[in-house]
Amino acid sequence: MALFGNIDDSYTNTGKGTLARLSNTISFIPVLRNFGSFFSKIPFLSGTFGAMLGYIDTIIETGQWLFKGKIGSAATAAIAGTVGTTVNFVSDSTPFWFVNAASGVTTGASIGTHARAATEAIIGMGTGALGAKPQVLSSYPAGIGSIGGDGGVHVNELQSANYRGA
Repeated sequence: MALFGNIDDSYTNTGKGTLARLSNTISFIPVLRNFGSFFSKIPFLSGTFGAMLGYIDTIIETGQWLFKGKIGSAATAAIAGTVGTTVNFVSDSTPFWFVNAASGVTTGASIGTHARAATEAIIGMGTGALGAKPQVLSSYPAGIGSIGGDGGVHVNELQSANYRGA
């Protein structure tokens, strides 16, 4: 457990794939490689390999949003994923690794995860001010119970109009 509590899955809206998680985990290892230990001979523990995994996950997640026809969400996933992975990759150098390690100990998340969350927040503020918010950054109210036939049709029509921007 981190000193100030672990950050949960709701901290970011993107980067929840297995490859992104593995990339974040690998970002905590590089300091061992920089001191010439046996880890320097294991390519799967390198910052470059971790970055490659993060970028592949970003491409996959962006493609999933594009396949759904959600251009704004795809752009958000692409930008936030690229920023988060790049920050983790930069932390491969020794001075930045200590910042990443401190982040991991105190919050349970890499500095790349924090950069991803900040990027999502900035995109959310910008798109919200323009009146559009990508689905990946949207929230939906919870409801309990059921709606009869005509009410359900009305709710579906409202949701459909909301997605079209009507």
